[in-house]
Amino acid sequence: MESLKDKLATKDLEIELINQEIRTAYSIIDQQQHKIVTLEKRTERDDRESELEPDPETMLNNLLTPNNTQQQRLHERISVIERQQARDIQASQVSRSTYSQHSTTRRWL
Repeated sequence: MESLKDKLATKDLEIELINQEIRTAYSIIDQQQHKIVTLEKRTERDDRESELEPDPETMLNNLLTPNNTQQQRLHERISVIERQQARDIQASQVSRSTYSQHSTTRRWL
């Protein structure tokens, strides 16, 4: 018959094994919780980033449709070119007029 001391030692070993299994289970749970928290943070970050980035269709539309600032700059540039062309035309007309006056004056002389 097993002695009481041997039974107690066996029970102590069983308890130690159960405690080891419990510690292992808690360790696995902690690792899984850490993974879950990491994935949640990554998902939140990805969600924030995706909110900042427009979808591909919106990006394409933005490229194809100039915004107001681009249109305004284009109109300003066109206005500058038109004013320059008007000045050039006016200057050439003045030059022709001046040349005409000089040539008429020479004919009279």
